[in-house]
Amino acid sequence: MGPEHRRLRQLPLHLQSGRTGDWPLAGFSPRKQQLVVYLVGGFKERHVSVLARLGPHQAGKGCLYLKRLDDVDESVLRELIDRTVRVHKGVDRASKR
Repeated sequence: MGPEHRRLRQLPLHLQSGRTGDWPLAGFSPRKQQLVVYLVGGFKERHVSVLARLGPHQAGKGCLYLKRLDDVDESVLRELIDRTVRVHKGVDRASKR
């Protein structure tokens, strides 16, 4: 992640190649067209009912794309970020709510 990315705490990352580094629990990057929120991979399938309450968005494998922050439900966004942090910490491995 580059300097334009904002990180919310970090986890140690250990790759199969033997390289190590840090990876954010969650992060965001303000872009010209959209705000990108970096969540846990597979969140789209894990949290279908939560995403339905969020408001206008697009989702990728581990990224949530928002055009306007004012258009989404802030409490739902907080819930998604909280769930991502819980998964990364090993507290909520397979939540499908």
